[in-house]
Amino acid sequence: MLVCVTSFSQFLFNISNSKSKNMKFKILLLLLLSSSVFANEADECKIVEETADMIIQMRQGGIDLKKVFDDTKDGLMEHQVQLLEDMIADALSKPVYVTMLGQQKVINEFVTGWKKSCLKSNNGK
Repeated sequence: MLVCVTSFSQFLFNISNSKSKNMKFKILLLLLLSSSVFANEADECKIVEETADMIIQMRQGGIDLKKVFDDTKDGLMEHQVQLLEDMIADALSKPVYVTMLGQQKVINEFVTGWKKSCLKSNNGK
């Protein structure tokens, strides 16, 4: 049972224009992270990639990731909380850009870095 979200850009656009954006983020994040229990290694890296994409896009959109994390961490497994903490800390270390070009560059670099890290750690198993 792997949850697929086809367009994070569309999802983030929708939640950024919604009064309940934090709730929608929490639900999606819980679905993504909980689905990793049923996923194989390749699927795990896809979940990491999609979660990284979502988090950095939210960072670029000005969403308070620390507050969302604090509201979301209950119900997650310890390794999921650690991954999410690390990913959010990394996202917070990246600058927020005003231009779409700058945002897209930092998003691509962030997602690629997390995907490579996941694939590398899975190859070491």
